[in-house]
Amino acid sequence: MNHSGLEMNVAPESAADNIPDSNLAPEVIKSSFQWFSRGISVADLQQLKRLRLRSFGLGVAGLMVLSISAIAASLFLALHSDDWTINDLYIGWIAVWVCVIYTMLATVFALATFIPLLGTQRLVFRCAASAASTLSLIVFWGCIAVCIDELYVDWEDLPEICAVVAAFSLGASLVAGGMQNLSSLSLVPCPTVNDRIRRLSILDLLELIAVVACVLTFWQVIGQATDMLMLMLILVAIGFGCGCILVPLFLGCFAMNRRGMWIGIAFFISFIVTSFSAGWIIFQEQGDLATPADISFMLFAGIVAASIHCLMTLAAFRWLQGCGWSMIAASTNRTSGSPVISD
Repeated sequence: MNHSGLEMNVAPESAADNIPDSNLAPEVIKSSFQWFSRGISVADLQQLKRLRLRSFGLGVAGLMVLSISAIAASLFLALHSDDWTINDLYIGWIAVWVCVIYTMLATVFALATFIPLLGTQRLVFRCAASAASTLSLIVFWGCIAVCIDELYVDWEDLPEICAVVAAFSLGASLVAGGMQNLSSLSLVPCPTVNDRIRRLSILDLLELIAVVACVLTFWQVIGQATDMLMLMLILVAIGFGCGCILVPLFLGCFAMNRRGMWIGIAFFISFIVTSFSAGWIIFQEQGDLATPADISFMLFAGIVAASIHCLMTLAAFRWLQGCGWSMIAASTNRTSGSPVISD
């Protein structure tokens, strides 16, 4: 067997069962951080498992730091909003402020839902991981918010907060699950050139039915226990929109082809959503949206919020990519940094 860098000749089929598929995809070395790729040696399956565990741990740790920082920043801005404003502050600035705070929170919870669902494990495990990551962020946010008297959040409010975030995450999960099942694009730490997409089976369909049943049961219970059903439907739609924004950013970061186009599409969608949100805030406060100042602040809020959303998402995806995570595309039946994505 000839060794050239990280590439090795394919073993004969008769010995395929005895030789581990430990040839790392070239995109792992090409796109990962230098400190991560330095000294990588994958001689057997055990080393590959250790490398993947290291890649997974570093990736999750970086996402946790980003999420905690964004939640802390949003709470800090909410806590000090009265200190840095004046009573006659124009409503447009308040709209910008609110959009920035909620954009950071929406981005964090959308990523916590979106990324686990792109794995290659069974659907039940992916849904459980997505729910666990979202719940941990809710607990972190809730514990801090309850401890800060100025935010007026009590322990009794946490069930309603969980229901609101669950509705938002449900919308984002519809996009992630649909993209993963329809296009078979998956995100894997340190994949090899021989990794395959697991084919859809009857068990997967049964798991999907079970997940849908759990979601409908949860929705029925929440709908009867609270009077926020309309708000939750709106949040599902917002979560779906945030998930749609993550798709082109994901493709722009991991697919590498047409990167500028994908990022531009994501920024445009985010700009439209946040601009209309800011406009809605202004309209609700003063009853109209007719002056040039109103339009200017609406557009400014859209630019600022869209920039924050795209930068945070690209930072999260780039960190995962730098830690060895890469995309598996079913169109090539192997890991590819530039897969053929059918229109």
